[in-house]
Amino acid sequence: MDNTLKSSLDRIILAGVGALGYTTEKSKELFEQLVQKGELTVEQAKNINEELKHNKETQAGQASAGAKSSQEPAYADILQKLETLSSEEIALLRTKLDELTHKD
Repeated sequence: MDNTLKSSLDRIILAGVGALGYTTEKSKELFEQLVQKGELTVEQAKNINEELKHNKETQAGQASAGAKSSQEPAYADILQKLETLSSEEIALLRTKLDELTHKD
């Protein structure tokens, strides 16, 4: 595989992981806001928390499996999701990607 193509595919995967992390973070913030407003009962909060954890684990597993087996459909899905991001979300994603690529 061409080095440039591989690099691009790696960046797309990182973008997808960053988008997943951003979505998880925002979901948790919304959850906390709802709890603070008292709009959720303790039982509802537990259920939502479990659902968020399950969704995160499922999405992470799917991203990993998709990257290993058939990367093209996953990339298309990621690219489609990236097109819907606001400029603020894109800036956050760029920051996260910079952090991930400079961890060495």
